This record gives sequence, C-alpha cells and structure tokens, in this order.
Amino acid sequence: TVFQPNIDPYGAKFKSELYQLQLDSFLAYCDSLPAQSNLLVWPETSLPGDYDNTPNGFNWQNTPIDTFLARHSELKWMAGINGYRFFPPNYQSFSARSAQEGMTYEMYNAAILRSAGKSIGFYNKRKRVVGVEKTPYLHALAFLKSTALDFGGMAGNLGDTPYEGEYRDWE
Repeated sequence: TVFQPNIDPYGAKFKSELYQLQLDSFLAYCDSLPAQSNLLVWPETSLPGDYDNTPNGFNWQNTPIDTFLARHSELKWMAGINGYRFFPPNYQSFSARSAQEGMTYEMYNAAILRSAGKSIGFYNKRKRVVGVEKTPYLHALAFLKSTALDFGGMAGNLGDTPYEGEYRDWE
C-alpha cells in the first residue's frame, strides 16, 4: 500500500510546530489499511524531524510509529526521513558539517524500513538533486559549498551511503 499525503511542501511540510499533527494524521489514515497489506510505503521526507540513522541511534520504542506497527504486526513500513550521522573530529567529506566540540555530521535524504519492534535497515539516497541536495564538482569549486538552494526541508550538500547496493541490514 502506498500512502501519499497532500501537504504543501513549501509551507506546512517543514514547520516543526506541525510535525506531531502531520504524524498523527498520517497514522490515523493508515489505520484503515486493507487487512492483506504487508508493506506500507510513505514518500520521501514523510516522517517529520531528523533521525540518527545508525543501528542504535534512534530509539523507536514507545513512539507513535512503534505503536502503529504493533497494531499491524504483519506489516513492514518504509518511509522517507531526514537522516543524520555524527563522525569523530577531523572527519572530512564533501558534505560534512561542523557540530559542537569539534564533531562533524552529515545529513542524508534517507529511507527506513521497520516492522513491529525492530528496524530492518536504512538506505541513503545516492543520486541527489543538483543545486538542492548537492553542489556539483565541489572538489574543484569549493567556494560553491554554501550556495545550495533552500527550497524547504534539508538544504546544502547531503551525504550518501558509503555502501554500494541496497538497504544496510542490521539483523
């Protein structure tokens, strides 16, 4: 089953005060899934907020998503998220951003796959939108690093997965 909400991507979508309302309305709508559904797909950046996409980074226990999946125990849920990952000091990449205490982090246009009580994996988008998610030829045009356009949501140079292929599986 594919779920596509109708939310203004340049207005309401990325307003933090509306995150809980969006999530609650998504889940209420999806509670009426056909009984034979075994996969629910939400679109890119459908889950409001930013999520640590390391194996133990975000605790999904006791969240509305986990409660929803417990009610639909045979269902696998895939959703687009804004992911991030912290790295040790001095980590360098085209998309690394500075954080407190010398740490760096990368943001990702990512997807998560979950089932009741467990994360199955993450995927970080590899083909990013030029001018919005990445600055081309950054190694040669470093002065352009801060010029990525902001159309709402994440902006700037986004990271990609260091892995070729599919979801990173944690099982």
